[in-house]
Amino acid sequence: MPESVKSPLLPAPRLWYRTPMLCYLTESLTLAAALYLAMAVYALTRPPSLVNGLLFLIMCICATWAVTYYQELHAVALETKLAWMRGRFLVLPFLTVLWLMLTFQLAGLGRRVKPAVWCLLFVVPALTVPVALTTHLHSWFRYGFSVVPGVPMQPVLFSRGPWSVFYETYLCAVQLIGIAMLLWAWRTSAPLVRKQIALLLLSSLFPIVAGLIFNASALPLHGLNLAPLLLFPAASALALAVFRFHLADVAPVARDMLFDHIHEGIIVTDTLGHVVDMNTTAEQMLGVRAAELVGRKCQSAPDPWPASLDTGSDATQTFCCANPGDERWYESTRLPIRNKGKPQGWMFVFQDITDRIALQQQHISEVRLKEEKKRAQQWSLLLRDLHDGIGSVSANIGMLAELARKAPTAEAKDTLIAQISELATEGNIELRTMMNSLEARDMSWPELLAEIRRFAALVLEPRGIRFALNVAGTPGAAPGIVIGTSIFRIVKESVSNAAKHARADSVVVGFRFVEAGLEISIGDNGRWQEGHPEGRGLRHLRQRVTDMGGIFRLESTPATRLTCFLPGLAPTDPANESAQWAPPA
Repeated sequence: MPESVKSPLLPAPRLWYRTPMLCYLTESLTLAAALYLAMAVYALTRPPSLVNGLLFLIMCICATWAVTYYQELHAVALETKLAWMRGRFLVLPFLTVLWLMLTFQLAGLGRRVKPAVWCLLFVVPALTVPVALTTHLHSWFRYGFSVVPGVPMQPVLFSRGPWSVFYETYLCAVQLIGIAMLLWAWRTSAPLVRKQIALLLLSSLFPIVAGLIFNASALPLHGLNLAPLLLFPAASALALAVFRFHLADVAPVARDMLFDHIHEGIIVTDTLGHVVDMNTTAEQMLGVRAAELVGRKCQSAPDPWPASLDTGSDATQTFCCANPGDERWYESTRLPIRNKGKPQGWMFVFQDITDRIALQQQHISEVRLKEEKKRAQQWSLLLRDLHDGIGSVSANIGMLAELARKAPTAEAKDTLIAQISELATEGNIELRTMMNSLEARDMSWPELLAEIRRFAALVLEPRGIRFALNVAGTPGAAPGIVIGTSIFRIVKESVSNAAKHARADSVVVGFRFVEAGLEISIGDNGRWQEGHPEGRGLRHLRQRVTDMGGIFRLESTPATRLTCFLPGLAPTDPANESAQWAPPA
């Protein structure tokens, strides 16, 4: 429809168009535009975040709205006024939806709305732009434009088409949702954030209420829209929230950097013990939605979470949350929130350490199992030694005592009693060694070597057999009670065999520590009886060395030499060895 078409029965002009109040209101648009641009620049310099991005776009659109309406009011020709009106609708339809996104972010509900929903909300504004730009060609949006002749700073009078009615109804619904979100955010926020949201709500209500009055034609203002004229007080309230209470500083960082991009659970409380906010991970940990807990006391959280939110407890604590069929462990860290040195609340960071606890328990179980296995091995060794040592000695003493009782001559009886005395001495040695093994929790190399010297003195000196103990190289860590007892048994059995069967006058024991392990050699200068079979003692020696993963070798022609190699007992400094010992083939 051509622009020259007039709407019927236009009201007569009023004198208030000429009042100084109108001049003040229109000139305030320039101040509002300046404030909006200043806030846009400020938001642009803040840390990148969704809230700051939305604030920047909203400020730019509001500045454009103020400038274009100012130019529309001051233009004289109708065509110029319509040009500024169409230019305004290039960006103005998107303002309300962007503002709604901002309110959802400040209410902590932005992450719950899917991107597809926001895209659908932008459909109506996107369709409004081409309809508004071509409004002079049809009557869908606005038509019947006219101006009151001879009146300065007058608005354009028009009639509303069907799309305009639908668009204004849509904006009204979106604005009501946004106001509800701001009220929700104000009710559930900390005192510092409440001031920001209250000023944002106040700055939004000025143009929203004025726009509703304009769209409903509730006041006979003859086409004058008070919404842009109230942008200056709205911008002033918003500037106070941005510059005084740091709306662009606190909310974006807390929401985008701490809440949306980390996997730990975060719960924020104020100084009075109310839950201010919580992220999605914390919701999953507690099994409670933020909407059900935010704004309530920490004691409202399910057990055992209230104890972890107690500000009087340790700053770091570990606790278990046992749910049916699932037991989770968490580590809580409490951090103070301060603003200009003044306490504002607390931030609790919860980390799921269930896997770490499971690994620790598994490690403890493995260590306990290893210790039990080691203890069982030690008891098995002691029981074997008890059977082979004390048991054998006791059996032989009993047998010799029976023979001595039935001996036909005094000489035979004295011989048997001498053998019984020798076995009793050996039994005492076995018993003392057994008691030392039971009492000692560990055994060092000096203790082991001293025990070998004591045993050799008891067994060899009464027979007039010389003894020497040679040690080459530097030993490493202590052998321990199990390995130490096994090494002692190897040397003890070999020395006893040399004393009883080799008819020697000297015995030499050698310990040589090399990089690969320990070489033990026991040699004498005697001669074994020809055809002497390998007895039970030698079989036990061979089995003991094999159980330790070693290599056993016995040479008995002409003199006796027993050699065994035990791997894994490396010296502390292998460089002290001039040559490496090769295990016998």
